[in-house]
Amino acid sequence: MTGLTQTYLGAIIAARDCELGWPLEHINMALVFFKAQNAKKGNAIVITSLDLKHLRRCIQLAEMALQKGDQPFGSILVSADGEILAEDHNRVAGGDHTQHPEFALARWAAANMTPEERKQATVYTSGEHCPMCAAAHGWVGLGRIVYASSSEQLVRWLAEMDVGPSRVRNLPIHEVIRDTRVDGPVPELAEQVRRLHLEFYARKR
Repeated sequence: MTGLTQTYLGAIIAARDCELGWPLEHINMALVFFKAQNAKKGNAIVITSLDLKHLRRCIQLAEMALQKGDQPFGSILVSADGEILAEDHNRVAGGDHTQHPEFALARWAAANMTPEERKQATVYTSGEHCPMCAAAHGWVGLGRIVYASSSEQLVRWLAEMDVGPSRVRNLPIHEVIRDTRVDGPVPELAEQVRRLHLEFYARKR
């Protein structure tokens, strides 16, 4: 995407999110066009101001996990209407490494939402789903995923800190489940996530 295109797209998103009076139909048509062009070219995804708000909440939850001595991961489940339905953070410090927030949200969704509601919902998370959580997301039938930092980034950060690899491979979401829109990472937020991981492993030494 060229710098001019990025600037124009940013203006379109700002107009939509800030209600600047542009015809909504024209704004949505322009967004659809640019997203389609980016998908064809493999360019960066589009993150809205509302997405950023939800991702910042995920980072707050990750900070809460860190304060409790747990790995810094946090996630929220948002309905099609924009309501935050559930949220959680990592709880693996007790020894059960299935206690990931994305996995907990998938189970909550299965118990409390209809299939159509799940399909229209979005999961926001501080870090890209691991294969276990991605599979749970797929089996439950949840919709879009938005993450602040990627599994690829996490692997690189851990290597830089001389932390050994996980027994479970860090696979991208799209290698685990199909037909799911996935947006991320977000560079400015990913750096915040990186600092949380640095602090977590510094405390362990």
